[in-house]
Amino acid sequence: MRDEEILEALTEVTAQMLEDAAFIFTKPMESRLPFEGEAMQAKIGFEGPRLGMVVLIFDKSLASVFAANFLGVEPDNLEAMGKGRDAAGEMLNIIAGALMERIFGEEIVVNLGIPEVQYLENLQSENVNNEDCIQVSFMTDEDQRIDVHLIFL
Repeated sequence: MRDEEILEALTEVTAQMLEDAAFIFTKPMESRLPFEGEAMQAKIGFEGPRLGMVVLIFDKSLASVFAANFLGVEPDNLEAMGKGRDAAGEMLNIIAGALMERIFGEEIVVNLGIPEVQYLENLQSENVNNEDCIQVSFMTDEDQRIDVHLIFL
């Protein structure tokens, strides 16, 4: 698969999984400005025809939205607020699984690792300028930022 096709897959799969699993509606951003402010990062490794990882960086406030939408409650619900990290890891797991199937095909076995989620304080990330990294940035309909990186090792 060419990089352009992988970027298209990354964009479509991420947007579709966010919508289907978490009821979060997004639009790809035209430009990729540095990510600023309080954020969370979720990452998961994969092993298959290629090795790599999928990384999700998102506004910290989205963690409780993921949890609330999975649980069917409001984002300010105490249970949703307490399960934000777990929900972010599960959201990444869903995205990564669908992405691997789209990139490598249904017949190819790809093993996913365990999602790792952490808080990032005062994040000022630059875009990853690595020829083995494909990335896309999204804005939700609530003006929350989500960046997804597919990194081949």
